[in-house]
Amino acid sequence: MAELMSIEDIQVLETVRAFLHREARLLDDRDFDAWIECYHPDAEYWMPSWDDDHELTTDPQTEISLIYYANRGGLEDRVFRIKTDRSSATSLPEPRHSHNLSDIEVLGRDGDTVHVRCNRLTGYFRYNNDMYYWGCAVVDIDLSGDKPQITKKKVVLKNDCIHQVIDDAMTEDELEKGYLPTCQSTPESDMSINIPSTSEVAKTSAVTFNGEVDMIERHSDSTIYFGIEIPDREELAFLPGQYVNIKVPGTDEIHSYSMSSGPDTDETTFMVRISEKGAMSEYLRDRAQEGEEIEFSGPFGSFFLRELKRRLLLAGGTGLAPLLSILAPLLSILEKLADSGTDQPVHLIYGVTREADIVGLDLLKGYEDPLSDFTWDYIASEEGTSAPHTGYVTQITEPEHLNEGDVDIYLWGPPPWSTPCPPGSTRRRSTPPTSTSSASPPRPRPAATTRPALRSPPTRSTPARPPRRRSRPWRPAC
Repeated sequence: MAELMSIEDIQVLETVRAFLHREARLLDDRDFDAWIECYHPDAEYWMPSWDDDHELTTDPQTEISLIYYANRGGLEDRVFRIKTDRSSATSLPEPRHSHNLSDIEVLGRDGDTVHVRCNRLTGYFRYNNDMYYWGCAVVDIDLSGDKPQITKKKVVLKNDCIHQVIDDAMTEDELEKGYLPTCQSTPESDMSINIPSTSEVAKTSAVTFNGEVDMIERHSDSTIYFGIEIPDREELAFLPGQYVNIKVPGTDEIHSYSMSSGPDTDETTFMVRISEKGAMSEYLRDRAQEGEEIEFSGPFGSFFLRELKRRLLLAGGTGLAPLLSILAPLLSILEKLADSGTDQPVHLIYGVTREADIVGLDLLKGYEDPLSDFTWDYIASEEGTSAPHTGYVTQITEPEHLNEGDVDIYLWGPPPWSTPCPPGSTRRRSTPPTSTSSASPPRPRPAATTRPALRSPPTRSTPARPPRRRSRPWRPAC
């Protein structure tokens, strides 16, 4: 006679079955805050891809994955972008979906951790199109706490043909212009492709930190400079230009800010533009106290310092913050180049609207002597300010700054800045919000760093939408 399940085994199976169905329901109901709590802070989430031999990839650190987050911070960032309309994959109209689970089976137990396998079928409706994705998932669930929590999840998508652009791949405007992501293209001739590096490729991963506000300085009526002290500062490994998500104390609001300090400094500082109704603005202006606890997660973003070459840095308002972070490591790099007889000039142009927006000049002046190849200038659009120029950054961008197009342009500023890039520049997309204003803006246009948009080969016509199939030879998770 076959061995029967014990009462305890039945109870465990029913517990994990109810938990997994609840997790799926929360996702379908878009109750993202409750859904996130189904995952342990250190939970790994992995969706491997299929290689050219139709075998699943086995190492998320060295091979392409459809999705990989080393901990819950990646899921939290994804939810943040969805809720604030900063994800191109979830812009209006919002997709309707239904996650259906079946064949839930307990594979084994390791103390309070239960190893579970189930089959998945997800129905997805958008743009009057029905799509279905099926596969399976292997999930580790911790039952030691008051509520079950997922500590590890691996999702295998059996029909991995993506019919729509997923997070941060492209904007609707880029699609209308005929740009194509490589993972949805079939090359028909020789071509060169520039694939931008992401924070995952750079081996930085998102972590949640708890620290204290250790410095608050009001640089002007419109800008506050503040710092956060965290234990074990060396554990915050980020690339200059990246950003973190800060939870506004006393609220459930989360806002994104780029570090203005460099990755090798002891302090972690931020520059925030104060708005009338912003949650972070209200906190910093009216309530913030040194020594107060504050939480943030990160780093995130693909706006960071790339390989060394001639650079033009364009900063608008508090967009100066990530560029200050970039200047810090440039100091040692340029010193080494100077010793070897090589020069790589760096020029920064800082644009503001009014007198109250002019901040950080002393910080920029501090780089003049140690960086012999560093020059900078600033301009205000309103007349009558202390700025040496009146107008816009393009008016003081000289031909020598562009070096006949052989230059990397790093641009960070308000949304309109993504359109009037100087001639000869190439567009690069950034992941975080384009302005460090703490008020939640309408869907922003991404700021530029250096990514040329991908076009189809010249030997074929370019469709207005990506093709419905994905080419096997191209595997970047775009």
